[in-house]
Amino acid sequence: MGTLFEQSERLNVSVTLPYLEEITMICEDLMKSSKVTMNQAIEIYRIAEYQKRTNHMISDCDAKDEQLAGFGEIAQDLVGEIKEFTRKDGTFELGLHYALKK
Repeated sequence: MGTLFEQSERLNVSVTLPYLEEITMICEDLMKSSKVTMNQAIEIYRIAEYQKRTNHMISDCDAKDEQLAGFGEIAQDLVGEIKEFTRKDGTFELGLHYALKK
């Protein structure tokens, strides 16, 4: 599920007349095939769009969780590397001399 540096391009959907006509056709087809009123077809369409948005939010949160876990692993690795260079007196050497505050 790695998304860092491999993020798919976002769709930029503008509300145009052809877009609205497409939604209208979807609702009309649903109305005819399911024998529901236009208002019911519109409500069904809204529910479907809401479900799609919910699924997107779940995927987005999963990707963020994975990325945060990756950053956590990097931070742990850095702490481990710093600890390897830490002297008993609390200082460490990485080309320059720094003192760790306790």
